[in-house]
Amino acid sequence: MRVSKYLVLGAGIQGSATAYDLKTLGKNVTEIVICDIDRNRLKEVSMWLKSDIVRTEIVNAGKKAELNKIIERHEPDIVISAVPWRISMTPIEACLEMGVSLLDYGVYQHPAFYEKADEIHKKSVDMRITIVPSCGVDPGLVNMLAGFGASKMDLVHQIRIYCGGIPAKEVIEEKKPPLGYRIVWSLEGVWTEYTGTCRIIEDREIKYVDAASGKEEYFFPGIGKLEAFYTDGLGTMLLSDVRETILKGVRSAFEKTLRWPGHINKINTLKECGLLDDKTLIDINGVKVTPRAIISKILEPKLKLQEDERDMTLVRVHVSGTIKRVYSRVEYTYTLIDYRDMKTGILSMARTTAFTGSIIAQLICNKEITEIGLLPPEKIGANKELFNKVLSEYAKRNIRIYEEKRVECEIS
Repeated sequence: MRVSKYLVLGAGIQGSATAYDLKTLGKNVTEIVICDIDRNRLKEVSMWLKSDIVRTEIVNAGKKAELNKIIERHEPDIVISAVPWRISMTPIEACLEMGVSLLDYGVYQHPAFYEKADEIHKKSVDMRITIVPSCGVDPGLVNMLAGFGASKMDLVHQIRIYCGGIPAKEVIEEKKPPLGYRIVWSLEGVWTEYTGTCRIIEDREIKYVDAASGKEEYFFPGIGKLEAFYTDGLGTMLLSDVRETILKGVRSAFEKTLRWPGHINKINTLKECGLLDDKTLIDINGVKVTPRAIISKILEPKLKLQEDERDMTLVRVHVSGTIKRVYSRVEYTYTLIDYRDMKTGILSMARTTAFTGSIIAQLICNKEITEIGLLPPEKIGANKELFNKVLSEYAKRNIRIYEEKRVECEIS
């Protein structure tokens, strides 16, 4: 009987939910080591999980030497990295050095990842390990769905991704939170989404647009009218090999974030006032802080999702292209609606992100995923037999994805 040991970096929302899923539904798991720099947070997670197979370690995941030591001490089969994106390259570097497979949630936001992707692939092949980057919900699950849809076509014309982690409708109507929003992940991550530039694909080339631009009204079946705008969530779709091979030379692609109507206008006001600036230092009574640090300190407690409130995760992935053998242009649409589990308290954003990572990590440890090297989520989705296993694992967690097929026209 094969047994598995997991090392989870980060004891925040995603890391703790990952450990919960491994403990609850993992097969033959003998050890789950959760690492974080925050001792108090580790105690909270340990008390919540209440399991003999869970261990905790105080580790600075931004320091490779510390990661190397903890990997050497526990000898995990795989590392799951749920660390802030700014230090997300460090766990990858440590695993390449130590010869341990890794699944990551947030490296898609790190510019160095795209510069070093080929090098990461070569090193991981040499070490005979698997590196799965940016494998949460968006990017992650949405990329698998794009790969799954593309696998049914000969040519892919367009991929449109809409995803949002937002408070449930009753929270908006009854509580009326500031900005029409509640935090369901890192507030710093939210600000990063809304500022700078983001990448889309047009005419098979990567192009840059302003983050939070391209606003459109989007009707989500079963939910109603929302707004959508560009964010930088294409992840591994930006790698040329993924676009040209797995995604069949996709001509255009974008990812947009979904919010309740009116949200982005309020965010744009904050941006225009310079309140999301994280570069300029302001002197306040001898203490230098950025405008973003100030507004985060003020808004974080006001935006925090309360224990009696539900969040929901909405996903719609549209993949359109050509099937030559039947001479038709088709569009596949994949839809997910998920809510917070009020029994466990686990947020929907954590369920869809962390459970995705846990499922894929388990498939690697159980040798159901055997490919070595840099493994983009699109490639998992393009393997129909494998992705059907992923879908069955989602169903065990009461996460369901629905597929629609629409024939756009017959090609004469």
